[in-house]
Amino acid sequence: MGNLWEKAKLGRICSRISRGSSIKITEGIYRESAVPFVRSHNIGDGIFIYDGLLFIEDSAAERIKSVKLERGDILINMRLNSSLRFTLVPEDIIGGRVNQHVSVIRVKKNIVDPVFLKYFLMWNKTQNLLISMAMEGSVRTTLTKKAIENLEIYIPPMNQQKKIAFILSSLDHKIKLNNEMNKVINEMANTIFQYLFVDFIPFSQNEFRKSELGNIPKGWRIEKMKDMVPVTDGTHESPKKEKAGYKLITSRNIKNNSIELRNVNFISKEDFKRINRRSKVERLDILITMIGSIGNTFLVQDECIDYAIKNIGLIKTSSNKEMAEFIFMYLSSTKMKNYIGTRITGNSQKYISLTELRNIPVIIPPDDVIIKFNRLISKLYKKMAQNNFMNSNLIDIRDISISKLVSGKILLEDIT
Repeated sequence: MGNLWEKAKLGRICSRISRGSSIKITEGIYRESAVPFVRSHNIGDGIFIYDGLLFIEDSAAERIKSVKLERGDILINMRLNSSLRFTLVPEDIIGGRVNQHVSVIRVKKNIVDPVFLKYFLMWNKTQNLLISMAMEGSVRTTLTKKAIENLEIYIPPMNQQKKIAFILSSLDHKIKLNNEMNKVINEMANTIFQYLFVDFIPFSQNEFRKSELGNIPKGWRIEKMKDMVPVTDGTHESPKKEKAGYKLITSRNIKNNSIELRNVNFISKEDFKRINRRSKVERLDILITMIGSIGNTFLVQDECIDYAIKNIGLIKTSSNKEMAEFIFMYLSSTKMKNYIGTRITGNSQKYISLTELRNIPVIIPPDDVIIKFNRLISKLYKKMAQNNFMNSNLIDIRDISISKLVSGKILLEDIT
């Protein structure tokens, strides 16, 4: 660490550290207009997640104006039962409000660059320290303002802060571009699927027949998922956590056809082998969440699988590779999301049973239609897999760079 680096508590270098306010749905009209209302699930790992963003009327926003978002504000999700996440307020969210599970850090910009601080907070060592401070002498599941204020950070000269922020932001920018490309590719794939298998446009002149899923072209059939491919699920036990080893994927790790590996738990080799005797994940299998956020899907593209699964459905399309992309897109369609929603049960903990997954009805078109569809889709999914692989490497590089740069283990005084 350089001689010019200073140490200070976060509370001293911030002009504001505060939490948001709760609001009843009846207090504002939730719609895509008016004032953005940020909740904890909108805060990603250094990114802002727009899915599920709510908006409130000006009158409701006025009542909670004590925390009005400004440029350079850092948002923190406060719930420790998930994971600590930090991100900067995007330009189009400036002026918004936050709920009670989100805290806002506003730094004195003449002392600390907000982007540098964001990465310092994303450093694993910082997160572990915050969690330990919050848990001292209690069983809290929420990060406290006091813990944030008492966090000590290392502050390099401003020119060094900006260089560090630029290097790390460049990596995140490439990750963002790959994600945006995948979003476009996914929209293209969904359009093709909708055209062929929902609207049946190429088959509109065919004779149709009634089925449990509505009218379908004559010659097509309906089969249960279990009659097409094996369907099982991951462990229901909670293996002992290890500091390192094999990853254990749960429902919270699967989102938008991707797996978030930053905050996974690790298990021993013995537990990994034991779980895989029942539910081994292989390339072109489909994972589907069964608890919590139900129905999120992921098509496995990797050859080497270093994780086991817990409370996740495993649809073994690796045993019927020609149908893998079709079944994945079928499960991801709005029609099947709605179908799965009607099969959810449970009171305090919502879930879908393995029996329901096995009995999902699937529309099966003729073989020649599937072959043509696969020719169109396989290249798209190959490109998405390449982007995901690149992002996985970029995230690893970014996280290693964070630990080296914000700790001062690598100094940038000589970089111009």
